[in-house]
Amino acid sequence: RHDVDNSSVVVGGSVTGNIDFAYDEDWFAVSFVAGGVYRINLDGITITDPYLSVYDNTGTLLTGDDDSGTGLNSQLTYAATRTGTYYLSSHVATRATNPAETGSYRITVTAVSTPAPPRPTDDYQGNTST
Repeated sequence: RHDVDNSSVVVGGSVTGNIDFAYDEDWFAVSFVAGGVYRINLDGITITDPYLSVYDNTGTLLTGDDDSGTGLNSQLTYAATRTGTYYLSSHVATRATNPAETGSYRITVTAVSTPAPPRPTDDYQGNTST
């Protein structure tokens, strides 16, 4: 089951949540800018082995991570290919072998790099060709 309740996380911020029952999966909306590179950490507070997934705005899985963070925590770096809403998912990595594990976690999103803003267009050149 997916808990999608208009929850979100902002770049530069974090959010905490709970896996409340077996096979629970929580989704959080986040806005990324095309060309931006973002680091996403999913740290178990009381969950021993959290799993992180990134989905596009249609719910298509883009990538996921199990243990690239500290210990059994998840961490991934994602380069956004378009500007818009993405979804970060948290669930228990061991839900196939230990589906009853529940507990709390924290998702943190930071910008590693952001694209330069577009240069404004000039209506008149500042030279003798005008």
